[in-house]
Amino acid sequence: MKKLILIILTGLLIYGCGGKSGEQKPEEQKDQFSFDTTDIKAKPVENPGQSFYLRYKLEKGTTYRFRLTVMSKDDQTITSKDTTMSQGADQTMIYNLKFTPTSVDADSTLEMETVITSIKIDGTYGEEPVHYQSGVTKDSADISKYAQYESLVQNPFNIRVTKIGELLDVFRTDGIVNKLLDIKGYADSLKSEEKATLKNNIADGVIKPMISQVFRKLPREKMGADSSWKVDQPATQLMVFQAHNTSIFRIKGLEKLEDDLIADIDAGLETKFTGEKKLSDRGINYEFKDPVTTGGGKIYFNVSRGLVQKTKLSTSVSLAFNLESRGEKGSKKELISNTNILEFIP
Repeated sequence: MKKLILIILTGLLIYGCGGKSGEQKPEEQKDQFSFDTTDIKAKPVENPGQSFYLRYKLEKGTTYRFRLTVMSKDDQTITSKDTTMSQGADQTMIYNLKFTPTSVDADSTLEMETVITSIKIDGTYGEEPVHYQSGVTKDSADISKYAQYESLVQNPFNIRVTKIGELLDVFRTDGIVNKLLDIKGYADSLKSEEKATLKNNIADGVIKPMISQVFRKLPREKMGADSSWKVDQPATQLMVFQAHNTSIFRIKGLEKLEDDLIADIDAGLETKFTGEKKLSDRGINYEFKDPVTTGGGKIYFNVSRGLVQKTKLSTSVSLAFNLESRGEKGSKKELISNTNILEFIP
């Protein structure tokens, strides 16, 4: 489950500002897991000072495809009286998703059928190799090991999103829950309230952070070059601290990609921490250092089509504490870093 925490952490730290109609390439294309880390190469517009609205404008009945790549790294160093031990995790997770609007309300709120069409994971967790690919991984032990991912693939669910990227609801996730329970052998043993709790945990802890990478919160006001806005995030827990995160967005300028207008947006992050730095538990005295977080990157919003064209956002969190027990001292340092790349796939 720790492998899953890394994507959730990035989703919580940076929220903010998805396709192109027409014929789509075959879903099982050879390069479905090939991702691009470079910036968009757009051209200047004739009127860079023009103002515009950032709005989602997906069309009913059209399928839009995206690739979300999450590169995560977790390095830990534990020091005691006589030893220093290092361990870590390093992995790349790739999700291919498709969204098909099924209805559009009078206020432009979209209801969409959503499908995670394929997942691939590669990396290491300590000394243990990590590898999973939907449709390729067949061994029953591996399927059970990666059940949380296997249950997501090709199991449609629905979402409701406003034109400014507010995720109102995630529903019809029963297929995901049932498949997860079936793989783990709990299909007939969970009580209805336990199943409801699991359903909520999947929606809130897995699906919503993923969807928020495609549909980011947009400003209501008209924007232009040098316009900026902030998005406050719910407080999150980091060890003994409450992290209060604010995402900051500034429009660098307006550009042109083929016939589409693209807003080039810089993203940043501010974090404030509250909490007690010292505590004692079962005879061990802890002293925590203030966490250090950084975050930022690029968002390219397709103003013409009303979609996120591409994003590249990174976060890092540095954690550290000292401890003492019966005269023996030790310490732990941890650095968690994530890079999320979202690409619209025409």
